[in-house]
Amino acid sequence: MAITGIDHTCYTVADLDASVAFWTTELGFKEVSRRAYRSAELGRMAGIPGADTVIVFIAGHGQQIEFVQYLAPRGRKGGAALNDDHASHFAFTCADIRGTVSRLVAAGATMTGTIELLPDDPADLCWCAYLSDPNGIVFELIEPARRP
Repeated sequence: MAITGIDHTCYTVADLDASVAFWTTELGFKEVSRRAYRSAELGRMAGIPGADTVIVFIAGHGQQIEFVQYLAPRGRKGGAALNDDHASHFAFTCADIRGTVSRLVAAGATMTGTIELLPDDPADLCWCAYLSDPNGIVFELIEPARRP
């Protein structure tokens, strides 16, 4: 097979600095590069003629994430619900879901629902919650639960 691995995940955001600050300060990532990027090649590759962007890569927890802010042309304002086609999310494990949710909400995250114990598999109980960052990027917190 020609595929040899995963390089990164990318999210397009309206406020680059807000997402970078949240993911580095609150979720433990580090900014590894930032650059303005405008070229005919980028426009052709993305299918967006005249693309003028700022791109930031962050890394942490064995992952690399790219945030892109299109300065021009601006795209549609969005925000997919979890049940919309093409919706996606990151999932993080944590040791204290209630404390972590409280800290993240105080830092600007928004809960999309409630913290719930998911009992689908008795061998794999977990507490779970969905939140979104200041740009609406959805992420999940998972805390493994012990059997009573």
